Amino acid sequence: MRRSIKVDLYTDSFDQFCHLIGEQDAHILELACDPGTITRYLLSQRPDFQILGIDLAPKMIALAEQNNHNAHFIVMDAEDILSIGQTFDGIRCGICLPSLSREKALKLIVDRSKLLEEGGILTFSMMEDAYEKSGMQREGSCGFLPENAQKIDNCLEIILSKFLL
Repeated sequence: MRRSIKVDLYTDSFDQFCHLIGEQDAHILELACDPGTITRYLLSQRPDFQILGIDLAPKMIALAEQNNHNAHFIVMDAEDILSIGQTFDGIRCGICLPSLSREKALKLIVDRSKLLEEGGILTFSMMEDAYEKSGMQREGSCGFLPENAQKIDNCLEIILSKFLL
């Protein structure tokens, strides 16, 4: 099973994301939301956020729904996000980029920008390691995990605006 992120290690970047989203009742898309730990933190700071969380693993979505009654969650592959048909004031991505090829990661970033409102905020969570260690791995029935998931404590938060793309 995936290790849950220790939110207190990254609250500075999550707080910055919340601060940069100026709109009241802002629509937020959270990709690779896992069990909704970060969703819960974001809502504790900004209860007005309207969060849609997606994850490939049905069990993660079930946990996210249990952990967050004020957000909406759906099982979806991050590669299919254009089918959502909605734009967002902020988009944050859990650690799914290491599980994608460079080409698919670039496509995901481009697709995310198409779903972002003018002046919206993109947040990328990544792990620091060699590209060769990236890839997908099936673990039990919990869904896919990057091979280097144990390095989650090295997670970096990089906050970018749409204008930097």
